[in-house]
Amino acid sequence: MRMEKTSKPLKKAVNVFVDEKLLQDVRNSEINVSAVLNNALRRELAKRWQVENAAAFEANRKDVEENGLWSDGRRMW
Repeated sequence: MRMEKTSKPLKKAVNVFVDEKLLQDVRNSEINVSAVLNNALRRELAKRWQVENAAAFEANRKDVEENGLWSDGRRMW
């Protein structure tokens, strides 16, 4: 059985300004700042994508409500 290679995403160093006391508390708590920042940025992008596409979601919802799903007459169950 052949296993697919999974590559790690490339990482880039950045400068971020953080409140000094907050950073000290985070370091004392052994929190991985990079991991937390990556997760927070992914959530923010996902949230923005949902907001930017809200009109399309609503249009699709209305279309399905008015016309049903394209597969409604084809389902066998």
